[in-house]
Amino acid sequence: MRNKFKILFILSIVLLLSSNLLAQTSANEGNKKDKATSNSKEAAPSKMQTKCPVLEGTIDKKLFVDYKGKRIYFCCAGCEKDFNKDPEKYLKKMKADGIKVEDIPSEKK
Repeated sequence: MRNKFKILFILSIVLLLSSNLLAQTSANEGNKKDKATSNSKEAAPSKMQTKCPVLEGTIDKKLFVDYKGKRIYFCCAGCEKDFNKDPEKYLKKMKADGIKVEDIPSEKK
């Protein structure tokens, strides 16, 4: 009977240690994936702007604001007004969405 308890105790310790090792391995794999994902997010945005940053409607190339050397397009004049209240908020969202904001054309700078 005593031998059964010893075996059970040893098996419990082995199981505990192996589950700890497995958890650490899984955590390391997760960190590698997080780093890969964050590196891809930090990469230069690749999509050109096709949606309004305020209402996400289709942009009208005639409606835009030039801000800090960038040209941002809108779907309507009301969105232009909203953008001007907090431009950094919308630029941050566009960057997070992977939207490349156009430079102001050189003849306009």
